[in-house]
Amino acid sequence: MRFVVSLNPTEKLILAVAGSIALAMFLVADPIVFGGDSYAYLKYANAISKLTVDPSVYSRRAGYPLLLVATLYPWTLSVIPVLAVQAICTALIPLLIYKTLRFVSPWAALCGAWLSIATLLPFNFQTYLFPDPIQLFLTILFCYCAVNYIFKRTTKMMIAMFLVYFALSFFRAPFLLFYLIIAAFVAIAAWQDRNNLMAYLKPFVALTLLVGGTHVFANTLDTYLYKQVGVERKTLAGKMIFLNVYTRSIGVEGAFTDGKYTAVLRNKLVAFFQEAPAKLRDMQTLGPLVAHDFDAYKSDPTKMAAAVLNTRNNYMWGVLFNISENWFGSKEGDQLFKQVALEQYRYHPKILLNVITTGLAYYLGIRACESPPNYPYDYFEEFKCRFWPAYYPVVNETVGNPYMYEIFGNHGIITGMRPHISHLINPVILEKLIAPFRSFALKVWPDIFRAVLPIASCLTVLALLYAAYRALLRTGTPALRNDLVVLFTVLTAFLFYSVPMFLLGDPQFRYVSAGALFLVMSGTIALQILFTGFFSGKTSLRSNP
Repeated sequence: MRFVVSLNPTEKLILAVAGSIALAMFLVADPIVFGGDSYAYLKYANAISKLTVDPSVYSRRAGYPLLLVATLYPWTLSVIPVLAVQAICTALIPLLIYKTLRFVSPWAALCGAWLSIATLLPFNFQTYLFPDPIQLFLTILFCYCAVNYIFKRTTKMMIAMFLVYFALSFFRAPFLLFYLIIAAFVAIAAWQDRNNLMAYLKPFVALTLLVGGTHVFANTLDTYLYKQVGVERKTLAGKMIFLNVYTRSIGVEGAFTDGKYTAVLRNKLVAFFQEAPAKLRDMQTLGPLVAHDFDAYKSDPTKMAAAVLNTRNNYMWGVLFNISENWFGSKEGDQLFKQVALEQYRYHPKILLNVITTGLAYYLGIRACESPPNYPYDYFEEFKCRFWPAYYPVVNETVGNPYMYEIFGNHGIITGMRPHISHLINPVILEKLIAPFRSFALKVWPDIFRAVLPIASCLTVLALLYAAYRALLRTGTPALRNDLVVLFTVLTAFLFYSVPMFLLGDPQFRYVSAGALFLVMSGTIALQILFTGFFSGKTSLRSNP
């Protein structure tokens, strides 16, 4: 069986433009390194290449490390091959958006594809030395396969859905939720074609068992390898659940003053400030940026513990993280933080409401690019609207910086193609060529993002309200139903991608801007729905895909 890729002239043009931008990024932008997080994936890849595990690496999914192994990083210590793969995936995203929205209308497809290119949203992730660019590509690809399946109902497209889901599920645990989309679409198809029920159930069950069995095998192998080295795997799931409970509880009456597990945490903190070695419990070691704020409590462990629990912001969460790792124990501390978090959610439901409203405010663009709530320190650049490839040339931060050498150790300076291009083009000339784009990316692009995200969110909400209105009147049309199928697919992907992020983590810009790409798609579909609804008798923008 031959696999033939056929593109029409419009698709070729979209791919050519997106490919040119991705190629330029690949050649001149250094990889974006997120400190210890990126390093964890490099260490994980090294461990996989030796068929073992690295006890120092926190619990991570194997997807990105496997890609690093496939691109030969453990042997070459070069990230150029993985950056090349990420550039190709990035170039394909606008094309996939076009092909997905083509099921709505040619106009919507063109609008979505060119808007994604004009906003540069796919390219913001391209140079991350992190799973984000691949998992974003896979999620967009999953949307395309899912929409294709619901309209065409072929076993081949079901297999394609499962293959993409299989790859995606090894990047972040919450992506396992995408199975619900597959199950729902197969159930709808089987119900509507009940005479051929087994034609849907057989491949669905077989593929489910194959994917599930692979995950069981991977978990079993992981457990076995950790037993071989005689250590337990480090985990931070509990600390991540605790993060938002801690930072979003400011102003909630009684928060962190009640509960059995909260009392245990408080007592452990008191014991830490009483018994731990002086250097370890010194706030200059734990949190140098805020050490002076705690000078008054140095001689009173009880007051120090209370001050730590009452100063609830992102930076102090990092202080608690360090205390847990160095005193409580990784596994025991993680379990305790999870118990405290769930207890505080149960006793103070307003905290959960704060987490949800804060997350939605960021991901829908209402608070785009603002600093985290309750965080007075201008320390984390990750929360600001940045077009990262133009802002964060890692080579400038690693050269001559002992701290970065300490992080990356024998991995050396992590660079992409730019040093090689500098041998071909005078660096001064190269910098002058890049300067106009960098100026646009740093000064204009954030304003574009601030405008696009809330507009797309608003259009999506209006389209959903309009669809609900038509449903109440029972005046829906087949065209509207088809549009809603695509819209709900994209929105469900957005929810499964974004909601776990803001429930379990900070609203860092790389997470928010990934969700923005789905809202660009949903906003485009919303425009189609609203335009058709108000002008259906006058103009048609549709044709069959």
